[in-house]
Amino acid sequence: LLLVCFSVGVIVQTQLGKSIFAWVEKEWLLKLPFYKAIKETVQQFSGSKDMPFSKVVLVDVFNTGTRMTGFVTDKLDSGDVTVFVPTGPNPTNGFIFHLKPDQIQELDSSTEEAMRSVIGIGV
Repeated sequence: LLLVCFSVGVIVQTQLGKSIFAWVEKEWLLKLPFYKAIKETVQQFSGSKDMPFSKVVLVDVFNTGTRMTGFVTDKLDSGDVTVFVPTGPNPTNGFIFHLKPDQIQELDSSTEEAMRSVIGIGV
């Protein structure tokens, strides 16, 4: 099994292999439910596609003083900020909150560093 996986990986790196994979993906894989969404998510979190997050923040969603790591995804016309708060260790799951600016503390941290912290469950 390991040899088969390695061989497929090597073949897909060639020009012919890339063409074959593109055809298989177009004809079969893109017709599968959720394939495109899963592919884009994996590309974003693996770094092969730009992250949609503009800033790393700490948010106090319930105004209790307990803060969570989040990522700004949008700023609304009303002044509210849309924040994605991932769950660890799988950052593809999480919560979306629309918060007032006073519930948000911007961090001087890169998206990659914060994502590593989420995947590492806070380490």
